[in-house]
Amino acid sequence: MKNFRQTCLLIKRIMCKPVMLIILILIPLFLSIVHFLPERRQSTDIVSGFYIETPDSYSATFAKYLTGTSTGFVFRQYNSKEELTDDVSAGRLDSGYVLPSGISESMIKRDNSRSISVFVSPGTSFQEISSEAVYAALLKTYAADMSALMLAETYATDTPGISYDYIHEYISEHFDIYITDNDVFTISSTLSGRYISSEAIIPGTFPVNILIFITIFVCGLLGLQNYMKDLNDGIYSILPPKGRASFCAKNIAAGIIPAAIINIFSMLLYSGYDKVPEVILFIVSSSAAAFIMCILFRIAFRSYKIYMTAMPFIIICTVLLSLLYWLSLK
Repeated sequence: MKNFRQTCLLIKRIMCKPVMLIILILIPLFLSIVHFLPERRQSTDIVSGFYIETPDSYSATFAKYLTGTSTGFVFRQYNSKEELTDDVSAGRLDSGYVLPSGISESMIKRDNSRSISVFVSPGTSFQEISSEAVYAALLKTYAADMSALMLAETYATDTPGISYDYIHEYISEHFDIYITDNDVFTISSTLSGRYISSEAIIPGTFPVNILIFITIFVCGLLGLQNYMKDLNDGIYSILPPKGRASFCAKNIAAGIIPAAIINIFSMLLYSGYDKVPEVILFIVSSSAAAFIMCILFRIAFRSYKIYMTAMPFIIICTVLLSLLYWLSLK
């Protein structure tokens, strides 16, 4: 009972420290703010670009399809090849497509004399997928005229009354209906053109456990500071070594106990009240670890002045090591 009353008096004493009060007020306030922040996720648009050297009616259809249809990717039209390649090289574009002059004639006549140039950003993993959207746009733009010309070349000379104009008119009228018919195999996409990381930024990955441990440890150091000051002032000079060791433990506990109590409620608010056993177990183990570390520092530092000089460095090193540990787990 005597030890309990002494510990309570030491808690009352340490709670008069402004630093102690600031820590105990800011930690639950900070965790409450983090808890109520909306969870965000890392996201970025998958952007590709294209440049048409000689625009015509076909290329206008091609550009309209890429920029106005839900292909699963974002496409931007450029006014110069140099600007397009510069953005690809800088990583602002995942890939870039250049349609040369006369590409429409080559596509329709299938002469393979011209080709689309593809520029790829270093390290990209989406170019092969975004190129499928480009193929779909080419199909939409040129397939009807290519089919009409191919059929005319095959059948027009052998079949009286069937000409290229007749075939082209027929295919053009029925092509859009046929390609969108439910009997034709199609693939629809619900992609938004945005890559979303599966890892939440806040509050899911906030290092709350590390913050709680540092808080308890710092409060334990403040309790040890009170003991070292009393020892330096000769308050415990009449006590035997065992009595001095007892007051050392009580002062450290006086700093740790209020921090542990406050942090239990803070963690429950942050993590949810369904995790009471896990939270209590973590707080108890963190308090025990902080208590042992403070005892070791008491053994290491016998002088109050040396301890006060080393205390800021101890706190800084603890924070840095904790951050390094957290980063190594990511």
